[in-house]
Amino acid sequence: MAEVTVRELADVVGTSVDKLLSQMKEAGLPQTAADQQVSDNEKQSLLAFLKKSHGGTSAGPKKITLKRKVTTTLKAGQGGKKAVAIEVRKKHLRQA
Repeated sequence: MAEVTVRELADVVGTSVDKLLSQMKEAGLPQTAADQQVSDNEKQSLLAFLKKSHGGTSAGPKKITLKRKVTTTLKAGQGGKKAVAIEVRKKHLRQA
């Protein structure tokens, strides 16, 4: 998004101009009137401040590790005297 005014940003976000200006003041941004411009960097810093103040973290996504294979044993032969190890792997789906 290009630079927008505080009033336009409040309309997009769905909040009042006064509430947005008070949040911007708490975040340390220089805007004090509804007709002042807000840059993309200022929007990002406001978002990071709001996430931090509401208990979220501004860090990137955490790493998730999933087990793809499961190993089990199967008893084979007469009377089940012989054990065979079986490894089952889940398919790895890639997003395009």
